Amino acid sequence: MSDPAALPARFQKLGLRQWRDIVLHFPLRYENQSQLWTLKEVMPGQFAQVQVRVLGHRVIFRPRRMLIVDVEDDSGIGLLRYIYFKEAQRQTFSPGTKIRVLGEARRSLAGTEFIHPRIRMGWQTPQEMKAQPMLAVYPTTAGLTQISLRRAVDKALEEHLPKEWLPDAFLKRHALMPLPEAILQVHRPPANAETTGLLAKLAAFEGAAWNRIRLDELLAQQLAMRRSRQQRSGQRALACRNMQLTIALEKALPFQLTAAQARVWREISLNLNSDRPMQRLLQGDVGSGKTVIAVLAAAQAVGSGLQVAVMAPTEILATQLFQKFSDGLGPLGGSVMMLKGGMPAAKRRAALAGIASGKVAVVVGTHALIQKGVAF
Repeated sequence: MSDPAALPARFQKLGLRQWRDIVLHFPLRYENQSQLWTLKEVMPGQFAQVQVRVLGHRVIFRPRRMLIVDVEDDSGIGLLRYIYFKEAQRQTFSPGTKIRVLGEARRSLAGTEFIHPRIRMGWQTPQEMKAQPMLAVYPTTAGLTQISLRRAVDKALEEHLPKEWLPDAFLKRHALMPLPEAILQVHRPPANAETTGLLAKLAAFEGAAWNRIRLDELLAQQLAMRRSRQQRSGQRALACRNMQLTIALEKALPFQLTAAQARVWREISLNLNSDRPMQRLLQGDVGSGKTVIAVLAAAQAVGSGLQVAVMAPTEILATQLFQKFSDGLGPLGGSVMMLKGGMPAAKRRAALAGIASGKVAVVVGTHALIQKGVAF
């Protein structure tokens, strides 16, 4: 893993392609390994750590094959349940063995129960327990263990921790935590984080460390959007300057556009009339008129000799949009077609042929619009 550009495939499944990605792969939650509970004290659903003695183990076959390990401490008895286990694993649970158990507790008829807990061999003294750090738990994927992730994070923090880039005066003026300190605190909370209340803040994605990280994330997002806008501004778009179909559609509407709708439509229409790519989001409540603006925009493009693709997230919404576009453009001679997954083969071939020939002016659909074989 020494090459930043060639992290193993199991890391890349999480989008972790370079070491700096691992630095910014933050924990989902934390586990406190410094606190010890007795079997009697543990509450159902609680993550807990207990030190117990093994009484014995057995394999049961109902309702399915499982390894059951009976354990005890001075407060009572409990059991560990392993649905998936290897034969060699049984050898670690010989009677009398002292182990530490870390996991989420449940209540059963047998007492306190842990399903697939983590095991540490041997017991620790109270002093050794207090020295245990908070354990970060990371988002992961199949084939990538928490141990592997923690090792990668440790290496990334040692060798690829970003330097502070904001001036000291700016940090002081806005009471901001330095970036390296914020990243380290999120990955490695101090041992007293729980008693000081810091752990609760970190687990809730709150506090000074998260605020500083969010500032950098928001700034990075804004810079990326600005760069994208600058790149797009240098490109050329097909100007839609024929307004005849749009004027006819607006006259045929059974209602008059509200002042807000008319203002938004003027802005979008001017964008379409330009040879610069439009980069715009139209947002509004249900029933505010977003669809009629979309139909007008489609009319301006169709009237200028172009095809329009209208993509919806679901087939239900695509069907609704198809009906509205058909109602608006159909009477004016605009051909509207629906393209969706699961269409009969003959009907799909006809639809694709109509799209490719340009006879279909507006195509409404789901992600089927961008699948292989669709040629506008």
